[in-house]
Amino acid sequence: MKQQLGRRLLALTLTLSAALCPAALAASYEADGLAMTGGTAMIQKLNWTRAAKGLTVTDESGPALPIGKGGAIAPGGHSSCPSARFTDLDTAQWYHEYTDAMIEGGYMSGAGETFDPNGQLTRGMLVTILWRMEGRPSTDAACPFDDVAENDYFSDAVRWAASLELVRGESDTAFAPDDAISRQELAAILWRLAAQKGLNVSNAGSTVPDFADRDQIASWAGEAVSWAYTSGILTGKSGNRLDPAGTATRAEAAAMLVRFGQLKPPSSPEGQVKA
Repeated sequence: MKQQLGRRLLALTLTLSAALCPAALAASYEADGLAMTGGTAMIQKLNWTRAAKGLTVTDESGPALPIGKGGAIAPGGHSSCPSARFTDLDTAQWYHEYTDAMIEGGYMSGAGETFDPNGQLTRGMLVTILWRMEGRPSTDAACPFDDVAENDYFSDAVRWAASLELVRGESDTAFAPDDAISRQELAAILWRLAAQKGLNVSNAGSTVPDFADRDQIASWAGEAVSWAYTSGILTGKSGNRLDPAGTATRAEAAAMLVRFGQLKPPSSPEGQVKA
């Protein structure tokens, strides 16, 4: 498409850089024969709406807006990208669409201006996120753990998760809410929740491939990890590693939780995971 900028003709090619972030666009443009990508330029105000297979961009008279780092365009002069609210989230990183979804849904938040994508996800954080994703259900069940106080932010979520047997404590009376959760623990909790929701929890006889660290998968987590991998929820890392006992970062957890939320029940016409 072409935009008139002063007396110069500016040709814009806009493509989505993240499926869940309409404001994060990759812009490449040519002005007076000079090809440029990213950088900073001024263009006329654009208005866009999401179409079935992409983005529709239309011209609208108004003040000029900048194309900032990575070609991001902020409609109205303000970014509508959820991840852009946090100074430590890089919208060019692999996790962008996942953090967008979790932040926009109100399931995950940060501390002030930081999200801490590489920080550890604690057990208390995880059950709180799942509880929010499930609509903050109430329960009359008593909390079985001595280390969860009634006024803790995760109290309601722990009682809900324990009542459904989604979580198990470090002992009969200790939940250890501040302990970091491992990737295989996260897979196991999602596997149990999937069963509660009536989703397919079978791995159809498949198992995880021959990752170099496959022997580190705990016996109690084997079926859940296999399901999470074959369902597309859990993915491998560099060096042919699955890292089952490694702690799940907040960015990794966001990705796994978004993929989990895309699972379809067996009766669904699609019946498939949207990877």
